[in-house]
Amino acid sequence: MACAAAGLAVASGAMAQERPACAIYDELVATASSGFPQLKGQLIPGTNNGFQSKRMLESMYCAMTGGEASAFVCISDEMAEAEARRAYDVRLSRLRACFEGWETAPLLDVPGRGHMVDSLRFVSRLDGGLLSIGAMIGFEDVEGVAQWRAGFGVSWKPDDVAV
Repeated sequence: MACAAAGLAVASGAMAQERPACAIYDELVATASSGFPQLKGQLIPGTNNGFQSKRMLESMYCAMTGGEASAFVCISDEMAEAEARRAYDVRLSRLRACFEGWETAPLLDVPGRGHMVDSLRFVSRLDGGLLSIGAMIGFEDVEGVAQWRAGFGVSWKPDDVAV
């Protein structure tokens, strides 16, 4: 009996060690439906429901919205196109490993100054809503110069507003 218990403890520890790169994603997924309360920082000036994140993801600037549909979004500093593409590819590789078996779809392009070049989100029904976690790459044209950025986001929408 003691050997069986020890074997289970070792197996549990091994499983936890298999997903260390997924820890931040697991934390975000676990709190998405409640609006990421532990990450909520200062109100972003000029917004009613936009908050800076207390936690940044690597070297990205992160912010969130709460309310009925919550979102946690991070964007990198400006970088060269090749560097942005590498950052996007690395993020996708991590997400694929962490969310194997989830459905995939492109992120919805949001009208604005930026141009989304590529994106992928992993989608699942969770806690009575639709959870998306994904990565994107794009650029903004500033006086004829493309400013490339990589991004990351998590969103959760209740079933009655999920699209």
